[in-house]
Amino acid sequence: MRKLSIDEVRILDKINNNYSGKIPVAVYARKSKQDQSGMSLETQIDSCSELIVSQKKYFTEIAIYKEENVSGRDIKGRKELLKLIEEIKNEMIKVVVISKWDRISRNTADLKYLKEKFAKYGTLIISLDDSGEISASANLQREILAVIDQYYLHRIAEDTKTVLINITKQGKSGGGIANFGYRFNKFNELVMEPIEAAIVQKIYNYYEISRSYNEVAIRLNRENFKTRKGNKFRASTIKDILTNVKYKGVYRYNREDRIQSNLPIKKFDEVWVEDGIKNPIISVEQFDRIQTIIRTTKKVVKNSNYNLTGIMICGECGAKMHGSARSNGKGRGRTQWYACPNRSLKNGGTCTNKGISHKDIENKAKDLAYKAITIYINNDYEISQINKVYEQKKQLIKSTKQSITNLKSKQNQQIELLLDDDISDFVKNKLNEDIESIENEIIELNNIVEEEEAAKNKLKDKSAFKNVDKNDLFNNNSNSKMLYRIVFKNIKIKNDEIIFEINKE
Repeated sequence: MRKLSIDEVRILDKINNNYSGKIPVAVYARKSKQDQSGMSLETQIDSCSELIVSQKKYFTEIAIYKEENVSGRDIKGRKELLKLIEEIKNEMIKVVVISKWDRISRNTADLKYLKEKFAKYGTLIISLDDSGEISASANLQREILAVIDQYYLHRIAEDTKTVLINITKQGKSGGGIANFGYRFNKFNELVMEPIEAAIVQKIYNYYEISRSYNEVAIRLNRENFKTRKGNKFRASTIKDILTNVKYKGVYRYNREDRIQSNLPIKKFDEVWVEDGIKNPIISVEQFDRIQTIIRTTKKVVKNSNYNLTGIMICGECGAKMHGSARSNGKGRGRTQWYACPNRSLKNGGTCTNKGISHKDIENKAKDLAYKAITIYINNDYEISQINKVYEQKKQLIKSTKQSITNLKSKQNQQIELLLDDDISDFVKNKLNEDIESIENEIIELNNIVEEEEAAKNKLKDKSAFKNVDKNDLFNNNSNSKMLYRIVFKNIKIKNDEIIFEINKE
């Protein structure tokens, strides 16, 4: 067992003047997943506690702070260490005993910062892996060991990344939680989770029409769909799902647009495995189509009533026009219009387009959109986006029914196994649990089919749309935005000239 150095005894005697043998002392222990030292948390705690117990002159009770499967790369997210630091700031801990300096941090900068912080509050750190001497040579030795520890950490990070890259290239996951819509099979490959996959397809279909993360989230929540954790959907969740390449079957690792680590480790190229997921939830065509929409759709201000933003085009310079407004003075309201951004002096003032009144253009757009929809209803004039939604619902119903068929097949196999006398009762109980779980999945998928069939039939049955009142049809901003995007490809404004381009694809 390590003994206290003369320097440590001197400091403890000084602290003890205020505590009379009851100096508040703590043990801090940490172990990471990659740690090959064999020093378990229990071993670290026992070794540190042994030294503390031997010094009854100074200590009575021991506080324990421990963290398992936690990296020493930095101090972010280290709950127990941050809690210990807070206790030290509040002078509730005056001595900290550790098995090695790298238990606190393998990052030399962080370690230096923490040593200075502890010293600032008059707290002594006793490490079992050094002499405890306070001298220039002892400090130099500690700094050399800290540098070696950081080098070791870099090597671990490089080796780990190499392994994960190789795993990714094989179309397998390097760890973590499966994305919503997927689950891991026994080979650690991502495979479709039917119920969640159906929701993912809804998200892509809904967004292609509304072009709004928030509106998709609102619609899903209205239909009582939940995230995997049972929470409501949020716009940020929708965006993550719509932009994740795994949904079109691509495995991507070590992304160049993300900082994987703040350590100066070896540079690795981004890994992109096109067919990493054999049966992706979304087709490549639809995924790429969605990315184009995301890139070209301007962000609309929350609660904005500029419903034509995104499809209004300047006929002079080709820029997308946006809503603008100015006050007319106290009590006189505001003037709203669609303006070309290039007319603004801060953008160079290169365009001469004076814009158009918000009220005038939206009234004209509403009349024309209503007329186009009426023509479609009464004369079989097909608006491609409505047909596209209809076809998407057909595909969703088809894929969901296939999922039900697959589940029933699996269920039948398990029922046959229940009749096998060679199967143990324990396994049969597990089979029964799985059969019940599958039955619940089938019920939920059948509900999805029923809902989508009803929605599909409503689109097909044009009589359901007859005699729709124009004001009811355009009764809120969300409906108006969606309908304008279904009917119009774009609306070009060239001073007093207005050109409505209808979707006919």
